[in-house]
Amino acid sequence: MTNGKGRRFIVLALIVAAAAVALAGSLFFVNRTPPVGTGVGDTAYDFTLNDFDGNPFSLSQFRGQVVLLSFWQSTCPDCRREMPYLAELFNRYRDRGLVWVGVNLDHDHRAAEEYLKEKGFSGMQILLGEPFSEAMRVVDLLEVSLVPSVFVIDKRGIIRYKGVYPEKPTGADIERWL
Repeated sequence: MTNGKGRRFIVLALIVAAAAVALAGSLFFVNRTPPVGTGVGDTAYDFTLNDFDGNPFSLSQFRGQVVLLSFWQSTCPDCRREMPYLAELFNRYRDRGLVWVGVNLDHDHRAAEEYLKEKGFSGMQILLGEPFSEAMRVVDLLEVSLVPSVFVIDKRGIIRYKGVYPEKPTGADIERWL
């Protein structure tokens, strides 16, 4: 039989051991990258598309930056309503590292370029979407059901926000990941 001091020592040792195991487990999971997927909390699938000048861009090249990833068409009324809001978010946070990557789903990118120029959005984002068939492959890959759709992807490539208009990310949806 153990005395009272012995029991307290055993209980204390068990508590310390349990705390050490819990701490080690939490440290292991904190730095793990979530599985690749399309939902909030998943690591975003990587993809490569050409911009309108033919230059390839991959989503993974923006690791270390927060990405506002939007899917849109110049002929989509809701996209036209959302674009000024996204431009405002981008302008507010770009000096803190926000990147705006727009995947355009027009069959002819010249329509998108004309719309952006007409509305004063030229040069405000990295525009991808060439060729159209590849842009549609990315739509399928990321399970984009409607346009406009927006993702906020953190510096580690993890999806932190996913919404379809009229849902829109707020400043808080971006700021917490900068």
